[in-house]
Amino acid sequence: MSIRYSEDFKKEVVKAYMAGDRSIHQLAVEFNVAKSSVNKWANEYREECLYTTVF
Repeated sequence: MSIRYSEDFKKEVVKAYMAGDRSIHQLAVEFNVAKSSVNKWANEYREECLYTTVF
C-alpha cells in the first residue's frame, strides 16, 4: 500500500531541497520518504516553488 502525501508536504520537501544545504538522501531521511520521491517531486514542483516564498 502506498502512502499519499499532500501537495503542501511535497512542496515543503522541494523547498528544502532547493535551499541547497541538504542532499536528496538527507532530505529523504529527514522527511522519512524515498529518495526517488524527493527527486520526482523536485522535478514536478521545482518551477512552482521557485516563485513562492517560504523562508
